[in-house]
Amino acid sequence: MKSVLEKSRHIEGEFGANLVHYAARNGDVNILNFLIIKCGLNPLLRSTDNGYLPAHEAASFGKIEAFIWLLKMTNSSLMDRDYYGHTYLHIAAR
Repeated sequence: MKSVLEKSRHIEGEFGANLVHYAARNGDVNILNFLIIKCGLNPLLRSTDNGYLPAHEAASFGKIEAFIWLLKMTNSSLMDRDYYGHTYLHIAAR
């Protein structure tokens, strides 16, 4: 199991999203907690295509609980922006 978790640190999707991004899209705080706390994955890694943090993904998919958890976990600002200058509010409003 440990080697699988170690390899998962380096798994990226087509646009540079990692497992934390995908968990944020689904809004499962338990999985986010597991990936970040237990596995040590980086919750501040940006996707390569649009610069989304996992919290941007949660905002984009309307996953409020996951969004708030990620903000608290990372001590992020509500003014964090993606590569296009969009804040969480801009993204959530789409």
